Amino acid sequence: MTLTPIKRSGPAIAATVMLVGAIGACSSGGSPGGGDPTGPIKIELIGTISSSAFSLPDVSAGAQAAVKEINASGGVDGRKLSLTICNDQSDPNVAAACARSAVQNGVAAVVGETSLVGSSIIPILQQADIASIADVDISPIEHQSPVTFPILTTGIAYAGLGPAMETAGCTKPAAISAHDPGQDDGIRWAFNYGSLRRENVYDQSVSSGAVDVTSPVEAVLSHGANCILLSGDSTSDPAMINAVRKLETGPVTLAVTPGAITPQALASTAGGGQGVICASMYYLSAEGATPQYSEFIKSLKTQDPNLQPDQLAENAYNAVLLFKRAAIGLKTVDAKDILNAMDHLSNANTGLTISPVDFSKPSNVAGYQRLFAFGSQAYVFKSGAWTPEGTVENVSASLTNN
Repeated sequence: MTLTPIKRSGPAIAATVMLVGAIGACSSGGSPGGGDPTGPIKIELIGTISSSAFSLPDVSAGAQAAVKEINASGGVDGRKLSLTICNDQSDPNVAAACARSAVQNGVAAVVGETSLVGSSIIPILQQADIASIADVDISPIEHQSPVTFPILTTGIAYAGLGPAMETAGCTKPAAISAHDPGQDDGIRWAFNYGSLRRENVYDQSVSSGAVDVTSPVEAVLSHGANCILLSGDSTSDPAMINAVRKLETGPVTLAVTPGAITPQALASTAGGGQGVICASMYYLSAEGATPQYSEFIKSLKTQDPNLQPDQLAENAYNAVLLFKRAAIGLKTVDAKDILNAMDHLSNANTGLTISPVDFSKPSNVAGYQRLFAFGSQAYVFKSGAWTPEGTVENVSASLTNN
């Protein structure tokens, strides 16, 4: 997750709702998808766009950019998209209210859900047979519910780090983790690759949002670690990078997930973040990427010239493209039809993911039925940007050999 601290005064308020694209009433009822078969098609993004602790404006910007791009090119079979953005404020009660509003407003799907409290959202969508397309998988239900179609999965994001760390010469691995949902499995998967062995990993804990991280960093360095998987958040990861660079006595490879730290934040750490590695199911660099990635950058800059592209914005943008892919050709674009179309979407290649995604085949990984993206590309941070390193890896074997 990209968690950017913000300041905010006053008590928590009800869910913030914003309508983007075709004009319509945010609280209107009617038939799923928008009622009039020639009128706008309703979709909704639910996420922590802003809260007292952090904000994710990149997520809403990514979805908005895709909606504007699609509407400008004629919409979906001539129908415009109407995007509602519901800010859950990272509050489970507000998140549930956002999900209920999606049901009441008859949306055809929820796109790019990005929330730490997805466990309050998905059950409501599941009861209403509303697909959650390209939800960011953080809570267990987000990789288990039959209505979820995640691409960014916490465990897979870590599993992709295994090949990258082995290539970097990792022989004495360590991990510093907040032990949030999915992280423990992900760390096991990361060190279940090639010559890496999870039983050899020296593990330390860090609290979410921690600034003073000296103790766990000193512990792993004194243990002789020459590579460290940092599994904190947008506050603790930069702090740990700075602490390692200050205390290390020899070269130490650092691995992060790109959803936890933006390129801007990484560039501001000690040494400019140079040499830090990550892995992603998405293209993070124009180098070797597809024309659609360039279109994403262009659309995002049109939406907000000051916004730097990152993985979460790309995922939200991709979620809207996937919705269009599922909706094209349907006689009625309602929630059940979209859910059925997503269940049969075997070629979900929009040109943004490293490898094709097949939503028609649930995975055989125990407890992770809704894993669909297994291709992972390693990246090294150089001169303020992610640069691809090595070849694309299929990490499915690391997940099934536990």
